[in-house]
Amino acid sequence: PPPPPPPPLPLSRRVVVVVVVVNPSLPPPPLPRTMSADPMAYAKQLKGLMAQSDGKDKVLALVQYAAMFASGGEAGTALSVQKSFGAARKPFRLYKPFEFVMPILQNPPRGKALAVALEYTKALGMAVYMGCDHFVWAGQAGVLTDKKLAADMQKVSF
Repeated sequence: PPPPPPPPLPLSRRVVVVVVVVNPSLPPPPLPRTMSADPMAYAKQLKGLMAQSDGKDKVLALVQYAAMFASGGEAGTALSVQKSFGAARKPFRLYKPFEFVMPILQNPPRGKALAVALEYTKALGMAVYMGCDHFVWAGQAGVLTDKKLAADMQKVSF
């Protein structure tokens, strides 16, 4: 019989290979108008992004997922950074439930019944998920003292 396969490597030891195929006969695509080689232009764009709560959430998400990737799921500094940034992102999503519901209230979907039902389900589902996630955060932060409510909300939002 053939020998058994080797055990899988832990997540932190795996290598991901990304292959990008480039056609050398084509010229490179032009830079979009918003992109510039000027470092100050990038700084202004970053400042504009950070001026919005959604932009701050995206930057924190980048750090959170970079730390998660670096930790490989193993205990240590990177994993604790990932968990900390995950909790820090919650307050930036305070108005997210409204962002999901407002478009269907302002411009109700039209079309086939199934497509309309799916649009409402998606919007309401995300609003409920984000709303319950706020209760979970409030329980973790100590603002919400009802532990049973926080636990029930965690079940809904997970």
